[in-house]
Amino acid sequence: MLKRKFIALILAIVAISPAFGQSLIVETYDSLVTGDALLDNDIYGYGTVKNISSDSVLVRFKRIDGNYNLLTDNNAICWGICFIQSISVSPPSFSVLLGPGDTASASTHVYPDQDDISREGDITYVFFDSDNPLDSATYTVTYKVEGSGISVNEIAASPELSVYPNPATDRLQVNYSGQSAQNSSFEIINLVGSRVYSKSLQASESTFNLNISNLSPGVYFCVLKADNKLVTSKKLVVN
Repeated sequence: MLKRKFIALILAIVAISPAFGQSLIVETYDSLVTGDALLDNDIYGYGTVKNISSDSVLVRFKRIDGNYNLLTDNNAICWGICFIQSISVSPPSFSVLLGPGDTASASTHVYPDQDDISREGDITYVFFDSDNPLDSATYTVTYKVEGSGISVNEIAASPELSVYPNPATDRLQVNYSGQSAQNSSFEIINLVGSRVYSKSLQASESTFNLNISNLSPGVYFCVLKADNKLVTSKKLVVN
């Protein structure tokens, strides 16, 4: 009888415990991060982990790789410091010590192509005990950028555009193919969305050279349009 009462007591403790044997929980996180598909080169959110155990825990942070799309393929994690994009798991030397009840935050970054194309995608992240990776807490962030009306699905068969050299200084060679619309144009747009160059394209053309010595150093976007709608673009750096 005493043994049965003891077992019942243990089961009751497990039932009321928030996570028996679990030290880490995600306290808060940004489930949706949004941005402008033309202007934003970094959209980011935060996730906060809490140690709910009575012991100190060395916590590391990682992202789950392998499910990226054209928005999320360029990203980075920050846990204590910001790591280069190829690092998806914080090294043991960058573990964060959390005492009982302590919290810490990670920031997660996605770098859009700034091509004015609407896209979205998810990335999943994990806080985990460096000494016991099974003791972990997971959350997923949806990243989304809004363009000016055309989505990635609408340009599956888009014409191709290339610019050379890139970075450029004085001269630029523009190459394009597959542009069939009669009302087609090439534009260069600065970071605030102002058009600094425009040229109507002829059906017989596939390449032309351009003097860009009048452009100030910085980042621009070379845009190919058909009937005043964006069909593809390339980032251009002017030195």
